[in-house]
Amino acid sequence: MRNLILRYTYKGDIVLDPMVGGGTTQIESLLTGRNTIGIDINKNAALVTKDRLDFLIKNFGDILSKTEHKVFVGDARNMDLIEDNSIDFIATHHPTPI
Repeated sequence: MRNLILRYTYKGDIVLDPMVGGGTTQIESLLTGRNTIGIDINKNAALVTKDRLDFLIKNFGDILSKTEHKVFVGDARNMDLIEDNSIDFIATHHPTPI
């Protein structure tokens, strides 16, 4: 994911991940100076991602670029709260079936 983010975005861009899962896209975006919006239908996945982001910002915020990261519980099929033309890159990698 880091390679895709570095190749197709610039620092300060907004990266959307409509299925956050464990938060890899948000973490790599944070570490590379990108802003993120993450959505997951699974409340626990959203909470794990939020906790991971909060940990990194709390412990390493002084050396990381100042970026904004939003994580929502919601359905990727309905993203009415996101403004049109506000996203620079969409990272979609579907959940792995059990």
